[in-house]
Amino acid sequence: MKEKIKILKEYKPYLNISSETISSENIIIEKTKQGPPTLKYYKGKNAIYLHSRYDPLKEAGNIVNQFKANQDDIIVILGTGLGYHIKKIRERFTDNYLVVCEYGKDIFLSYIRETDTDLLKDDQIIYFLSSFHYEDIAEALRYLIFIKLQKEVKVRIFSHTPSFHIYPEYRDLETDLLKEIGRIYSDYLTVREMDDLWKRNVEKNKKNYSNSQPLKKLHSAFKGKPLSIVCAGPTLERDIRFLKKNKTIILSVDTACRFLIKNKIYPDFVISLDAKYENIYDFKYLDFKNTNLIYDLVAFPEIPGLFKNKYVTYTLKLFKDLEGRHIPYRSEPVREFIKQYGDMGGLQSGGSVATNAFDLALFTEADPIYFLGLDLVHVDYRSHCRGTLSEIYFNQRTNRFYNLATLEFYHIMGRKISSSLKQGHIITEEFMMKKYKSWFIQGFQLVKNKVKVKVLSEFF
Repeated sequence: MKEKIKILKEYKPYLNISSETISSENIIIEKTKQGPPTLKYYKGKNAIYLHSRYDPLKEAGNIVNQFKANQDDIIVILGTGLGYHIKKIRERFTDNYLVVCEYGKDIFLSYIRETDTDLLKDDQIIYFLSSFHYEDIAEALRYLIFIKLQKEVKVRIFSHTPSFHIYPEYRDLETDLLKEIGRIYSDYLTVREMDDLWKRNVEKNKKNYSNSQPLKKLHSAFKGKPLSIVCAGPTLERDIRFLKKNKTIILSVDTACRFLIKNKIYPDFVISLDAKYENIYDFKYLDFKNTNLIYDLVAFPEIPGLFKNKYVTYTLKLFKDLEGRHIPYRSEPVREFIKQYGDMGGLQSGGSVATNAFDLALFTEADPIYFLGLDLVHVDYRSHCRGTLSEIYFNQRTNRFYNLATLEFYHIMGRKISSSLKQGHIITEEFMMKKYKSWFIQGFQLVKNKVKVKVLSEFF
């Protein structure tokens, strides 16, 4: 057992195994009539067998033969038992990545003791033990798909049913993972589908690049100076008073720019990342005066032409590897551009323009940083403040039967997770906004000792 623990610590250093002794009195390793042993687990007075009492290997073979997956698929295995099904899955899918999850520490120690050493050394088997969360597994899946494999693969879940009888938590984990897997797959397909558009935009933006400054010139540019990041949530209609009373550097996301200028507030910087043609309507027919544009290499190429002063950047995504290190990811068109022209400086993305804006504020070393209109919920069935492209879009579709409020209501209700009443307002949450909020909370926590961050919205 000690030798196997030593092997596991060498090959899977990310696992925290603090004990080599099976301490649970609920676990009994029992002989079978044929083949290797089975595991009997006492849950109260009830005995649950994790494998056949007659021939565990034959049972595992029969179950795995019914499991459907392709040779490139990532296979998530919920529950280790003593590992017979893992052994059979590896024999059948020799080159697939296996992500193995086990809630019970003592069950996992039993698995180590009884399983083949080859399964512990296998660098394409990843283990999650005890206190993991589905988001940890999702991060690993994203890392495997975007960084390691870099191709379209599917994720299949193999559920070890007896393990579910011991830990009902597996059912919630399975449900959460199925939802998350769909999102990961959708994200990857989006990247692939957008690839051609990004390539075209990067090529066209070469003419803008020649009269743009690299983002890295803004490093430490506002050290110790207050900066406001203006987002387009409904509360911006109230928070705009803050900008009129306080002198700060104003960094606006693209969707909020029209609202600011209509209220005679001209941002110092506006950030644009979107590659699609529709994004230009956030900027058309506006007088920007001395506003500086910060645009992504893949942004719609006509937008930089609307600005005299501009900075160029790219979106940088970070994927966490199995040992917790952050691995940078750039799209292929961006990688090729940097190879030819050099690195102008990238911004981390958490999925929305506001996340890139926050990384930019940190890059400039501004302090304090204020957020306006960062609601990350829908307020009274509205997602944006008035005057944005979203409102223009809905106004074009109104008629005598469906006014603006009705269209916004149906739009929000079709995407909601939950609704509640807060300070006299109907607050509606949805998954993506909750995800962005989680990103910001983690980001605020990471920088809390370096910079003061204040979110003005009471609905954040």
